[in-house]
Amino acid sequence: GEMAHIDVVFPAFSLQSKCTNPDDRVSYEIYAKSGELVYDRSAPCSKKLKVTLEEGTYSIEGKVKEAKATSKINVSTKEQHNAVLDFTKQNHEEEIKADTPPQNNTKDTNNKPKTITVGDKVINIDGLSDEQIKKLKDMQKMLEMFGGIMQGNNAAVKTETKNNRQNEKADKEFEEMSKDLYMFTK
Repeated sequence: GEMAHIDVVFPAFSLQSKCTNPDDRVSYEIYAKSGELVYDRSAPCSKKLKVTLEEGTYSIEGKVKEAKATSKINVSTKEQHNAVLDFTKQNHEEEIKADTPPQNNTKDTNNKPKTITVGDKVINIDGLSDEQIKKLKDMQKMLEMFGGIMQGNNAAVKTETKNNRQNEKADKEFEEMSKDLYMFTK
């Protein structure tokens, strides 16, 4: 009848972010080592959060607008931990690349746009990479081959239909000759 008293301590750590604009909202997601989502919250970038979790290793993902940051943290009762996600040092190469117009090195000296004809369609290939142009030309060849196969099949169908008509005509003539021969032999 005695009562046992057990103290359970869940370690806490602080979670904060560095942003170019402190008023931006950060969406935090914390995943356990197993991949299970254990924490999901959104807060202003300037706000420091206190997060309490069981001991273990976690991965933290944060997102501000299109910027993402990640971190890993090992939570234990032995030490106090802090996690900081830095959104100020984002790699903007992809954004710059997307905003930069492509180099038009495929134009000829007369400034006429380069084109390729696929079937009865004319496709402008200005600004396409050499690899993309090669793929288009390969597709053009495949379509031409397919068209040749289809034309060959159509010709074969027409020839077969013509042969069938000729065979039917020959069969009728043979039947008539057979009837005539049968009557002549009687």
